Amino acid sequence: MRKGAPLSVPIRKMGTFPPMVPSMIEIGEESGTLEEVLEKTAGIYDEEVDIEVQRMLSLMEPLMIVVMALIVGFIVIAMMLPMFGMLQTV
Repeated sequence: MRKGAPLSVPIRKMGTFPPMVPSMIEIGEESGTLEEVLEKTAGIYDEEVDIEVQRMLSLMEPLMIVVMALIVGFIVIAMMLPMFGMLQTV
């Protein structure tokens, strides 16, 4: 970049970002609207992250209910077993 290379070149070489990102940056550099293109790209990926977070939460909620039910069931069994033991000795 210090030699005047466009921003899209090192980003493309890194390979960290999806192929759409360097392409959009290149378009923004050529059209002179890099800031707007970066904002739109950030918005797209923000939406994708929000969707994935919601999906993860929708999967975790039932799992947490099952875990809580197992904990409550374990506590109930732990309290009832000694009572059954005492009833059998009587």
